[in-house]
Amino acid sequence: MEKLKQTPGMTCKVITQDVQQGILEYTYLSPYCMRKSTVSSSVYLPDYERRDTGGFFNALVCSECGKTAAVHFWRTMKIN
Repeated sequence: MEKLKQTPGMTCKVITQDVQQGILEYTYLSPYCMRKSTVSSSVYLPDYERRDTGGFFNALVCSECGKTAAVHFWRTMKIN
């Protein structure tokens, strides 16, 4: 299995949230095509804490080139 390229995230925003899951929208600069990518994913109740504290990696598929990168969201980053 090929190792994923790593890159820092730019923004992480809560789109919807209820007691069971939330949908987050992420933006980052793809390390493959060097274009800004915006993708969304579901976060379930056990992972709510990571959403609030930051400091986590997500494997995200670029909306521009379709390649997967390991995107790091820093603990000090504000999540809207």
